[in-house]
Amino acid sequence: QRLRHTFKDELLIRSAHGYELTARGRTLLEELRSTLPGLERLLRGASFDPATAEAQFRLRCPDMATLRLAPPLAAYAARTAPGVSLVFEAWTGETFADLARGKADLAIWGSTAPAIFRQQPLVPDQIVCVVGADNPLSKGRLTRKAYAEARHVRVVALDEEETVFDRRIEAHGIRRQIGLSVPYFGAAVLAVATTDLIATVPLSAVRMYQDIAKVVAMPPPFAAEPLQVVMLWHPRLDVDPAHLWLRQTITHVVSQDGRPGLRA
Repeated sequence: QRLRHTFKDELLIRSAHGYELTARGRTLLEELRSTLPGLERLLRGASFDPATAEAQFRLRCPDMATLRLAPPLAAYAARTAPGVSLVFEAWTGETFADLARGKADLAIWGSTAPAIFRQQPLVPDQIVCVVGADNPLSKGRLTRKAYAEARHVRVVALDEEETVFDRRIEAHGIRRQIGLSVPYFGAAVLAVATTDLIATVPLSAVRMYQDIAKVVAMPPPFAAEPLQVVMLWHPRLDVDPAHLWLRQTITHVVSQDGRPGLRA
């Protein structure tokens, strides 16, 4: 009753299926979900001892970032922070909003992000073209003419109309002939292995699958700046001890892990 009086709303109403929240009630619930983690951190105090602490971190990453980061990060946490749980979630169209609301703790991204978020560079990833080992294009230098005339695999996640790769390629006046569109870079690498298609992808994607797919990577026929992979988080977590440990740990793991594909 006090809450109903305070917010001047019923908040919870009876329905045919029991009880359900009003629109105002749903808004308050979302606010509580983003606020409670901060309150929990305040109650934990100003320190974070990974050897004894219990914490859960939710990370949003594209497919390649998850494949390359999750195994070494989980192994490091198991050795040094046994009470820490890592939840890797797929990057979605709501990721930026979820970071702002506190529904995600950190994200790994390789494109532009809203200025509201903190960004810390992790590792540059070289952009390459990849074709099947039996593709005639694999036998020599890839020319601009051959690239433009080939059929391409386009990687597009979410509901993006234009990706960072689209923008970079079209900036050089090249219009690709798209023969296949997939949501994952790994799928693009595997697809070119058995077709005449060509894909423009991060080098880490090629290295990830080169042992199981007969492919050849080569420089693109245009100037291509490396893709800068960054960590993103909301400024309210800047000095949070637990989150600071997470960021430092990810940086350490990336710098120490020498497996192909993580350090392109």
